[in-house]
Order: sequence, then structure tokens, then C-alpha cells
Amino acid sequence: MNAIDPDRNITGNVGIYHFDMPAVLLETHNSYSSGSRTAQPAGDIESQFLALAQKWKDETGFHSSLSEKFMHPAYQRIMAMGRPALPFILRDLQQNSGHWFYALRFIVDEDIAVGTKTVPEARAAWLEWGYANGYI
Repeated sequence: MNAIDPDRNITGNVGIYHFDMPAVLLETHNSYSSGSRTAQPAGDIESQFLALAQKWKDETGFHSSLSEKFMHPAYQRIMAMGRPALPFILRDLQQNSGHWFYALRFIVDEDIAVGTKTVPEARAAWLEWGYANGYI
């Protein structure tokens, strides 16, 4: 694994959102997504996701800024979990309709909701994709 400069940021766009994240987060995400990290049992992943999601919601629920929500450390850690987090993200999207589109786009590396015009349409597109791909 190449050394990553922890002070270097990666910038880009996900749909209509702009991101600026530490390079080390992308390295962590890529290593989990490629399977080079030791797999965790599903229960461990779920409990980690639930704890991080609750922390994120508790600490950003009052923010109107989406960048504040998306750059929160708990949200970033969920994104770094990669594909193993998808069933839990999609379940939360299904039950609570939260702000998960940024994380979904990052993890899947594709904008499933491209062309949708409303949040309910984007939500429906992601949930349909989740069912079709066995994540829900």
C-alpha cells in the first residue's frame, strides 16, 4: 500500500455536491471496497453503522448546511466502510429518507439517481437499485 499524505485532500463532485476530503479516507474506502482489509462479521458492521449513524444524526440534525452534514467524521467513517454498509444505508433511507445520496454515490461510484428531479424520485431510484442488486 502506498503511503498517503494525511494532510492532502482530494476534491471532486458527486452529483450536485462538491467534496473535499482527506486522502486517507479515500485510501481506507478503497482498501475496504477492494477486500484488502479483513472482513468484519455482518453484526459488527451493522452495530458500527448504527452507532455512527446515530452520532451523525444527533450532531448534525440541526445543521441546514449539507456540507456540514456530509463532512461530519461519523458520516465520513460510514462512507469509508464501503459496500458492506450499503444494506444499512439503504434500510435507513427506506425507513427515514435521510441524507444518504452523497454516501451512496461515493460508495457505488455511480449516480443511480441521475436525471431525477426530486428527493422522493432519487430515493425511489436508489431503493429500486438496492432491491435489484440484493442489498435490500
